[in-house]
Amino acid sequence: MKMYENLNIEMVRNKCNILQLSKKTGIKYQTLVGKVRGESQFKFDECLAIKHALHSEMPLEVLFMHK
Repeated sequence: MKMYENLNIEMVRNKCNILQLSKKTGIKYQTLVGKVRGESQFKFDECLAIKHALHSEMPLEVLFMHK
């Protein structure tokens, strides 16, 4: 999950793995795995749902910045 380092940091801070994040956001697990791996792009509404589920104060452009 090195592609989205800030997202990973927020997940660790919240003690949340991808399966838990999937359940909290309603994004299918396999879909979320593919997006985190960079196989497809996150949609805006998915970004908002993740930010909300993680209670993140990071701006979206920082949370979803990738390498």
